[in-house]
Amino acid sequence: IIVNPADVPSTNKERDRKSDPIDSRKLSRELANGSLKGIYVPTEEQESLRCLYRIYRQKSRRLTQVKNFLKGHLHFSGVDIPKEYDRNCWSNSFIQYLSSLELANEYNKQVLLNHIEEFEHARKSKADALKEIRTISKSIPIIKLLKTIPGLGTLTAFALYVELFDIKRFCNLDHLASYVGLVPSTQSSDTKVVEGGICFRHNKHLRPALIESAWVAIRYDPALLNAYGHLRKRCDGSVAIVRIAKKLLNRIRYVWLNEREYVYGLVSVEKGS
Repeated sequence: IIVNPADVPSTNKERDRKSDPIDSRKLSRELANGSLKGIYVPTEEQESLRCLYRIYRQKSRRLTQVKNFLKGHLHFSGVDIPKEYDRNCWSNSFIQYLSSLELANEYNKQVLLNHIEEFEHARKSKADALKEIRTISKSIPIIKLLKTIPGLGTLTAFALYVELFDIKRFCNLDHLASYVGLVPSTQSSDTKVVEGGICFRHNKHLRPALIESAWVAIRYDPALLNAYGHLRKRCDGSVAIVRIAKKLLNRIRYVWLNEREYVYGLVSVEKGS
């Protein structure tokens, strides 16, 4: 059994005088009590797929960072980006325009060229990772099924697969939603229950992706759009879309468990959908 050390109960003495014999006795005690809870360990191949997705995320962040560096340097050099190039997606013609710019200071020009070189490298690395993800996704049947769900493209479906792998290890929807981070934080005492905002603990690769997918899903699925409309009557859009994301997660779980394509407009039969 593989255990997270932070989950093993310890006395103050055990924390103050830590040693291998003490740790061994502590683990033996908790194992005998049946209080240890194992964690899911992916295979070497699964871990490799997960690393590929996370490399793509790293390259995406790096590309954004380099673009911000470039914009900052242009502003520092007194250069305004022309309106026809001022967009999120930078074209090859815009990069050629930047390369041909003549700056008053030769050192500023050299810094600009270095930033452009770094941008091109980051863009190519991101494109290569994305190409590999798309190629692998074509050979995984469950990703093809997940892509039939509104709001889920190749990247989101691939992220779900590499972060979860085995959907059956989650006993119900609440267990899965808690892992993803689509549950509220609560404080309760006796009959008083206070629900706060969305919980702090979450999977940073899945929760943002599912919330973004929920915004797309309500545009295509009448059932989700109808649910969103009812929620908007009693809460603002940012709260409502989180609840829609949980409904979307319920549909993902159903498609994955039953291995069948998504059917638009039908409300999931599971309680709480």
